[in-house]
Amino acid sequence: HDPRDEDTVKRAAIATALIATFATGCPGKPGPRVFITDDAGRALVFHGVNLSGSTRSDPERMPWVNAEDVARLSRDWGFNLVRFVLQWDGLEPMRGVFDEDYLARVEERLDWCAAAGLSVILDMHQDGWGKAFADGDGFPAWATITDGLPFEPQDPEFLNYIQPAVMRAFDNFWNNRDGIQDAFRDAWVTLALRFKDHPAVLGYELLNEPFGGTKNLGKFEGVRLAPFYELTIAAIRGVDAESWIFLEPASLGVNFGLASKLPPIAGERIAYMPHFYQPDVETGGAYNGDTFWIDLAEAYRAGEAARFGMPLVFGEIGSPFDGVNHGAYRRDVLAMVDRIGSGWAWWSYDLGDTPFAILDADRSERPGIVDDLVRPYPQRVAGEPTRYAHDPETRVFELTFRETGVAAPTEIYIPAARHYPDGWTLAVSDPDGAWSSAWDPVSEVLRVTTDPHQVEHTVRVTAN
Repeated sequence: HDPRDEDTVKRAAIATALIATFATGCPGKPGPRVFITDDAGRALVFHGVNLSGSTRSDPERMPWVNAEDVARLSRDWGFNLVRFVLQWDGLEPMRGVFDEDYLARVEERLDWCAAAGLSVILDMHQDGWGKAFADGDGFPAWATITDGLPFEPQDPEFLNYIQPAVMRAFDNFWNNRDGIQDAFRDAWVTLALRFKDHPAVLGYELLNEPFGGTKNLGKFEGVRLAPFYELTIAAIRGVDAESWIFLEPASLGVNFGLASKLPPIAGERIAYMPHFYQPDVETGGAYNGDTFWIDLAEAYRAGEAARFGMPLVFGEIGSPFDGVNHGAYRRDVLAMVDRIGSGWAWWSYDLGDTPFAILDADRSERPGIVDDLVRPYPQRVAGEPTRYAHDPETRVFELTFRETGVAAPTEIYIPAARHYPDGWTLAVSDPDGAWSSAWDPVSEVLRVTTDPHQVEHTVRVTAN
């Protein structure tokens, strides 16, 4: 007996209320995708993990991993991205006092990522505000101003957000009560000064799953979140003009695929980093194959990214490891991200009994999960990608991209040992003799050099 089955009615009621509250208007029209590029001008696609949920409970606010656990991500699974979970209460346990030991521990783990060839997005994380509230994490006690309002823990956990004390703490943050939002920006400046030149660091995600307190119903993103982003970006740009900055929309409703009302944010090297969790699946329900929520997220997120003119990277997607038919859910969500985005970070690279962990307690892979996540994808594309897709059933991978004059080769990760035990066959649409390829069996990366005289290229990998 799974006690979460008793929450079916609650899940349905929550979903219905969310649709009624947030699903307003039609999704915007998708446009050409925008990609982060490397120094050679190649479009980058990211597959990776969140590192990790364990920071929520670790006394030092560090993920559970060692250097070998990090090396495994790229060596064994072909991942190239880590969304590194930071905790403000670990960074600044007392106001104005930044913990040098915490920063040193972060730097050590960034060194592990650099050695593994992983790009890192530093994520200032929070769930349910902070340790002041049940299992929350993120904001330090000194920044928690509740004005004496009550709090009672809720199930499921995300309902803690609507407790009066939590809502007041967020309201006071957005209103910069006692300068706590200014202090948050100072924390980011400290991080940027420390890590802007680190070889692993791609950029900064300013705040995980922003919640608007009492101003959530259509007003939060324009009135509170956008000005906060603009001020925080300006503070970071005062010390770091080069690193990418990643922005999330509001979490409430948008995490489930509903519309965001975040206005465009001006600036260079800014990317859009929403999350997606299907509401019934997130709370442990079975996946019945209905793609309603996935389709909704696809339409809204693609339209928003086009409106912003930003790269779209999903900062969190995931599902409980023991959910019924969740393998099909994983494959459907990953296919959706391939259609509209430029990558994802799976929640989460954890182990043991944590519901979203992809490893068992002994560090072995949870059956089926890693097999779904490890899939062919174009890591670096020498042009403008128009389509890439992988069919897990047929094991056919296809990439189409437009020629833009980039001289470096296209690099495609192909998990040959895992998914192509009998080998694979490569086909390229360019004329025979006008293209070439090289295969690295250690990294399992295929490099394809295409004909610059062709307007468009298609690369296809099929199982033998």
